[in-house]
Amino acid sequence: MIAGRKMDGENDVRKVTVSHFLAHAVTLPGGASFVHFMWPGFVSVASGVNQHGLWVMMNDGSSLSAGPAAQHATPFGWTVRQMLARSRTVAGTRPIVAEFASDQGGTCSGGCNLLVAQADRSASGAQALVLESDRSANSWRAPGEVEPLITRGIMVTNHEFINGYDQRSPLENYGEQVYFSSLWRYEADKNLANAFAEYGPPIGTEEMKRLLQSDARNHGAQHHVPGSTCARRLRPCSDGRPVARRRG
Repeated sequence: MIAGRKMDGENDVRKVTVSHFLAHAVTLPGGASFVHFMWPGFVSVASGVNQHGLWVMMNDGSSLSAGPAAQHATPFGWTVRQMLARSRTVAGTRPIVAEFASDQGGTCSGGCNLLVAQADRSASGAQALVLESDRSANSWRAPGEVEPLITRGIMVTNHEFINGYDQRSPLENYGEQVYFSSLWRYEADKNLANAFAEYGPPIGTEEMKRLLQSDARNHGAQHHVPGSTCARRLRPCSDGRPVARRRG
Protein backbone atom coordinates (compact mmCIF):
# COMPACT_ATOMS: atom_id res chain seq x y z
CA MET A 1 0.00 0.00 0.00
CA ILE A 2 1.16 3.53 -0.75
CA ALA A 3 -0.73 6.46 0.72
CA GLY A 4 -0.22 10.15 0.05
CA ARG A 5 -1.65 13.02 2.04
CA LYS A 6 -1.61 16.74 1.26
CA MET A 7 -2.01 18.78 4.45
CA ASP A 8 -3.02 22.40 4.05
CA GLY A 9 -0.71 25.12 5.25
CA GLU A 10 2.66 23.40 5.65
CA ASN A 11 4.31 25.71 3.08
CA ASP A 12 2.76 28.87 4.49
CA VAL A 13 5.31 30.66 6.70
CA ARG A 14 2.49 32.61 8.35
CA LYS A 15 1.12 29.42 9.94
CA VAL A 16 3.87 28.33 12.28
CA THR A 17 1.94 25.46 13.85
CA VAL A 18 1.46 23.72 10.50
CA SER A 19 4.98 24.31 9.22
CA HIS A 20 6.16 21.37 11.35
CA PHE A 21 5.26 17.71 11.10
CA LEU A 22 5.38 15.25 14.00
CA ALA A 23 5.39 11.45 14.06
CA HIS A 24 4.36 9.77 17.33
CA ALA A 25 5.01 6.10 18.16
CA VAL A 26 2.42 4.69 20.59
CA THR A 27 2.45 1.36 22.41
CA LEU A 28 -0.64 0.51 24.45
CA PRO A 29 -1.02 -2.37 26.93
CA GLY A 30 -3.28 -4.95 25.31
CA GLY A 31 -3.62 -2.99 22.06
CA ALA A 32 -1.83 -2.69 18.75
CA SER A 33 1.17 -0.41 18.48
CA PHE A 34 0.75 2.41 16.00
CA VAL A 35 2.42 5.50 14.58
CA HIS A 36 0.41 8.65 13.95
CA PHE A 37 1.21 11.93 12.24
CA MET A 38 0.01 15.48 12.89
CA TRP A 39 0.90 19.10 13.45
CA PRO A 40 2.21 20.32 16.83
CA GLY A 41 -0.52 21.14 19.33
CA PHE A 42 -3.07 18.69 17.93
CA VAL A 43 -4.82 16.55 20.56
CA SER A 44 -5.49 12.84 19.89
CA VAL A 45 -5.12 11.04 16.54
CA ALA A 46 -6.07 12.02 12.98
CA SER A 47 -3.76 9.95 10.72
CA GLY A 48 -1.84 6.80 11.53
CA VAL A 49 -0.87 3.21 10.75
CA ASN A 50 -0.77 0.31 13.19
CA GLN A 51 1.42 -2.79 13.45
CA HIS A 52 -1.04 -4.76 11.30
CA GLY A 53 -0.61 -2.36 8.38
CA LEU A 54 -3.99 -0.70 8.93
CA TRP A 55 -3.96 2.95 7.81
CA VAL A 56 -6.57 5.40 9.12
CA MET A 57 -6.72 9.05 8.02
CA MET A 58 -9.23 11.80 8.77
CA ASN A 59 -10.28 14.88 6.79
CA ASP A 60 -12.66 17.57 7.95
CA GLY A 61 -16.08 17.30 6.33
CA SER A 62 -19.55 18.83 6.57
CA SER A 63 -22.70 18.19 8.55
CA LEU A 64 -26.26 19.45 8.70
CA SER A 65 -26.30 23.10 9.73
CA ALA A 66 -29.71 22.86 11.40
CA GLY A 67 -31.19 20.38 13.83
CA PRO A 68 -30.79 19.19 17.40
CA ALA A 69 -27.31 19.02 18.88
CA ALA A 70 -25.83 15.54 19.10
CA GLN A 71 -25.78 14.10 22.61
CA HIS A 72 -23.16 11.66 23.91
CA ALA A 73 -20.85 12.55 21.01
CA THR A 74 -17.24 11.39 21.22
CA PRO A 75 -14.37 13.52 19.84
CA PHE A 76 -13.53 11.80 16.59
CA GLY A 77 -9.79 11.80 17.26
CA TRP A 78 -10.51 9.35 20.08
CA THR A 79 -12.48 7.13 17.71
CA VAL A 80 -9.55 7.08 15.26
CA ARG A 81 -7.21 6.16 18.12
CA GLN A 82 -9.47 3.25 19.07
CA MET A 83 -9.63 2.05 15.45
CA LEU A 84 -5.83 1.89 15.27
CA ALA A 85 -5.40 0.31 18.70
CA ARG A 86 -8.16 -2.30 18.46
CA SER A 87 -8.57 -3.32 14.82
CA ARG A 88 -6.53 -5.67 12.64
CA THR A 89 -8.54 -5.19 9.42
CA VAL A 90 -10.51 -2.62 7.46
CA ALA A 91 -13.74 -4.50 8.18
CA GLY A 92 -12.92 -4.53 11.89
CA THR A 93 -13.09 -0.74 12.10
CA ARG A 94 -16.78 -0.55 11.23
CA PRO A 95 -18.18 -1.79 14.57
CA ILE A 96 -15.75 0.51 16.41
CA VAL A 97 -17.10 3.52 14.52
CA ALA A 98 -20.67 2.42 15.29
CA GLU A 99 -19.80 1.99 18.97
CA PHE A 100 -19.07 5.71 19.31
CA ALA A 101 -22.15 7.00 17.44
CA SER A 102 -24.13 9.77 19.11
CA ASP A 103 -27.86 9.71 19.81
CA GLN A 104 -28.44 11.30 16.37
CA GLY A 105 -26.89 8.28 14.61
CA GLY A 106 -23.55 9.62 13.37
CA THR A 107 -20.13 9.34 14.98
CA CYS A 108 -18.47 12.56 13.78
CA SER A 109 -20.99 15.21 14.80
CA GLY A 110 -19.14 18.09 13.11
CA GLY A 111 -18.63 16.15 9.89
CA CYS A 112 -15.53 14.29 8.71
CA ASN A 113 -14.39 12.01 5.90
CA LEU A 114 -12.21 9.10 6.95
CA LEU A 115 -10.01 6.82 4.89
CA VAL A 116 -9.37 3.26 6.11
CA ALA A 117 -6.99 1.08 4.07
CA GLN A 118 -4.75 -1.95 4.40
CA ALA A 119 -2.41 -3.83 2.07
CA ASP A 120 -3.60 -7.33 2.97
CA ARG A 121 -4.58 -9.49 0.03
CA SER A 122 -5.60 -12.33 2.36
CA ALA A 123 -8.32 -10.23 4.02
CA SER A 124 -11.91 -10.55 2.84
CA GLY A 125 -13.79 -7.52 1.57
CA ALA A 126 -12.46 -4.19 0.34
CA GLN A 127 -8.88 -3.22 1.18
CA ALA A 128 -9.88 0.45 1.30
CA LEU A 129 -13.05 2.25 2.39
CA VAL A 130 -14.07 5.85 2.92
CA LEU A 131 -16.33 6.73 5.84
CA GLU A 132 -18.48 9.84 5.46
CA SER A 133 -19.68 10.64 8.96
CA ASP A 134 -21.84 13.50 10.19
CA ARG A 135 -24.28 14.17 13.01
CA SER A 136 -26.96 11.85 11.67
CA ALA A 137 -25.29 9.07 9.68
CA ASN A 138 -22.22 6.94 9.03
CA SER A 139 -21.93 6.00 5.34
CA TRP A 140 -19.21 3.85 3.80
CA ARG A 141 -18.08 3.73 0.17
CA ALA A 142 -15.68 1.37 -1.61
CA PRO A 143 -13.28 1.88 -4.55
CA GLY A 144 -15.06 2.49 -7.85
CA GLU A 145 -18.36 3.65 -6.37
CA VAL A 146 -17.58 7.29 -7.19
CA GLU A 147 -14.94 8.74 -9.46
CA PRO A 148 -12.13 8.06 -10.00
CA LEU A 149 -13.49 4.75 -11.27
CA ILE A 150 -10.45 2.72 -10.30
CA THR A 151 -10.47 -0.56 -8.38
CA ARG A 152 -7.01 -0.38 -6.77
CA GLY A 153 -7.30 2.99 -5.11
CA ILE A 154 -9.73 5.45 -3.57
CA MET A 155 -9.84 9.23 -3.03
CA VAL A 156 -11.16 11.37 -0.22
CA THR A 157 -11.15 15.10 0.44
CA ASN A 158 -13.26 17.59 2.40
CA HIS A 159 -16.60 17.24 0.61
CA GLU A 160 -19.00 14.30 0.52
CA PHE A 161 -20.42 12.00 -2.16
CA ILE A 162 -23.03 10.18 -0.02
CA ASN A 163 -24.04 12.21 3.02
CA GLY A 164 -25.66 15.49 2.06
CA TYR A 165 -25.05 14.80 -1.64
CA ASP A 166 -27.57 15.10 -4.48
CA GLN A 167 -26.61 14.17 -8.06
CA ARG A 168 -28.88 16.97 -9.30
CA SER A 169 -26.67 19.50 -7.46
CA PRO A 170 -23.20 17.92 -7.54
CA LEU A 171 -21.42 21.10 -6.40
CA GLU A 172 -23.35 21.22 -3.12
CA ASN A 173 -23.35 19.37 0.19
CA TYR A 174 -26.37 19.70 2.48
CA GLY A 175 -27.77 22.35 0.13
CA GLU A 176 -24.74 24.62 0.41
CA GLN A 177 -21.98 25.31 -2.14
CA VAL A 178 -18.82 23.25 -1.57
CA TYR A 179 -15.84 25.58 -1.37
CA PHE A 180 -13.79 25.80 -4.55
CA SER A 181 -10.45 24.44 -3.36
CA SER A 182 -11.93 21.10 -2.29
CA LEU A 183 -13.80 20.77 -5.60
CA TRP A 184 -10.73 21.77 -7.62
CA ARG A 185 -8.38 19.36 -5.86
CA TYR A 186 -10.70 16.41 -6.22
CA GLU A 187 -11.39 17.15 -9.89
CA ALA A 188 -7.70 17.58 -10.75
CA ASP A 189 -6.54 14.43 -8.98
CA LYS A 190 -9.55 12.41 -10.13
CA ASN A 191 -8.61 13.12 -13.75
CA LEU A 192 -4.95 12.32 -13.13
CA ALA A 193 -5.77 9.08 -11.29
CA ASN A 194 -8.09 8.02 -14.12
CA ALA A 195 -5.33 8.78 -16.63
CA PHE A 196 -2.86 6.65 -14.67
CA ALA A 197 -5.38 3.80 -14.58
CA GLU A 198 -6.09 4.03 -18.32
CA TYR A 199 -2.68 4.78 -19.78
CA GLY A 200 0.03 4.65 -17.15
CA PRO A 201 1.64 2.29 -14.65
CA PRO A 202 0.03 1.40 -11.30
CA ILE A 203 0.20 4.28 -8.86
CA GLY A 204 3.58 4.12 -7.13
CA THR A 205 5.80 6.61 -5.35
CA GLU A 206 6.52 8.76 -8.41
CA GLU A 207 2.86 8.85 -9.43
CA MET A 208 1.89 9.75 -5.87
CA LYS A 209 4.36 12.63 -5.96
CA ARG A 210 2.68 13.94 -9.10
CA LEU A 211 -0.73 13.73 -7.46
CA LEU A 212 0.46 15.57 -4.36
CA GLN A 213 2.23 18.21 -6.44
CA SER A 214 -0.94 18.86 -8.41
CA ASP A 215 -2.63 19.51 -5.05
CA ALA A 216 0.11 21.88 -3.92
CA ARG A 217 -0.35 24.25 -6.85
CA ASN A 218 -3.25 25.98 -5.13
CA HIS A 219 -4.34 26.70 -1.58
CA GLY A 220 -7.00 24.51 -0.09
CA ALA A 221 -8.29 21.37 1.44
CA GLN A 222 -6.78 18.34 3.00
CA HIS A 223 -6.71 15.59 0.43
CA HIS A 224 -5.83 11.91 0.39
CA VAL A 225 -5.13 9.57 -2.52
CA PRO A 226 -4.07 6.01 -1.72
CA GLY A 227 -3.02 3.38 -4.22
CA SER A 228 -1.90 -0.21 -3.81
CA THR A 229 1.61 -1.64 -3.94
CA CYS A 230 3.32 -4.50 -2.15
CA ALA A 231 5.63 -2.19 -0.17
CA ARG A 232 5.11 -1.38 3.51
CA ARG A 233 7.44 1.53 4.17
CA LEU A 234 6.94 4.85 5.88
CA ARG A 235 8.80 7.70 4.22
CA PRO A 236 8.07 11.27 3.17
CA CYS A 237 7.46 11.80 -0.53
CA SER A 238 8.97 15.28 -0.50
CA ASP A 239 12.61 15.69 -1.51
CA GLY A 240 12.83 18.83 0.58
CA ARG A 241 12.51 21.26 -2.29
CA PRO A 242 9.59 23.72 -2.36
CA VAL A 243 6.79 22.98 -4.78
CA ALA A 244 5.86 25.74 -7.22
CA ARG A 245 2.50 27.30 -6.45
CA ARG A 246 0.20 29.17 -8.74
CA ARG A 247 -1.82 32.06 -7.42
CA GLY A 248 -4.97 33.69 -8.70
